Amino acid sequence: MPKRETSIIEKRVRDYLVKRYGKIFPSDVKSRTLMIGKMPHRFDIVSEDKKIVGEIKSVGITTEKAFRTTRAKRVLTDCYFLDKVEAKEKILILTDEDFYNRFISDYETIVKPIKIMYINVEI
Repeated sequence: MPKRETSIIEKRVRDYLVKRYGKIFPSDVKSRTLMIGKMPHRFDIVSEDKKIVGEIKSVGITTEKAFRTTRAKRVLTDCYFLDKVEAKEKILILTDEDFYNRFISDYETIVKPIKIMYINVEI
């Protein structure tokens, strides 16, 4: 996905989360980089007070094979980092409704307590 589109998606998600939670979600890289053990990891979304941490994924379902072998596994990797970070609320934001529905159906019980959200960010 082109960098410009990624920036637009992240901004729209941040705007939505500000309205929903009433918190500020900085966009600079330094504010979004948190330590997991001794390793730094940059998250897509981190509230200013660091109580809410999240990842944004804008992937769709192209084929069954792509879903199973790459796309879902990449999202599960992000869930692994969310699981390891210290935060009061951990959220996975999916911007493709079909992928969201499929991911919820197949993986929701595996990634709990991470909250999975669908946010429509049409560009």
